[in-house]
Amino acid sequence: MSEFLRAFLAIELPDDVKEAVFRLGGELVASGVKIRPVAKTAMHLTVKFFGDITPNQVELIKAGMEKAAANFPPFSLSALGLGAFPGYKNPRVVWVGLGGDTLILSNLANGLEKSWQTLGFPPEDRPFKGHLTVGRAKDRIAPEKMAEALKIYGSFESRTFEAEALTLYRSELLPGGPRYTVLARSNFNGNPSEEKSW
Repeated sequence: MSEFLRAFLAIELPDDVKEAVFRLGGELVASGVKIRPVAKTAMHLTVKFFGDITPNQVELIKAGMEKAAANFPPFSLSALGLGAFPGYKNPRVVWVGLGGDTLILSNLANGLEKSWQTLGFPPEDRPFKGHLTVGRAKDRIAPEKMAEALKIYGSFESRTFEAEALTLYRSELLPGGPRYTVLARSNFNGNPSEEKSW
């Protein structure tokens, strides 16, 4: 029987952007928003969570990553704003959104999603929404606290950074927290003047 790997595809973040988002999480906790902030080492811009996959599927995913990377040049993003899933009245996950070349990111994610389906991965049940998770609810978050936080931190913005590569990670859930191992990386090297097609 094949060994299964828990894996996800992401865009790496610069350390100072992770630090800014992590500090925001600390400020939210101090303001009374009851979240468990995400550790800096666990921050990524997730493009696709695969769940359990086989080593053979890893090779197929790598091929899809290479094709995508050849069609897209590096592009600019920033962490921008504040929000909550499923909504601020009953938030379970607090996140920051993205600014910059978000249309390019969406085109990339949607094109990849189509290619994953041809490989037999089930489609996502909701549209792609690029975000960085700040923290997850420890207890019920009071809606008034979340509404107040949105007023204060809704204009949060990090510096602009370059999305330079797609990275496939293995995620191992350990007692001391998740451990991430890079399985593959594909640098964006497309021609910015060419129309992207899949």
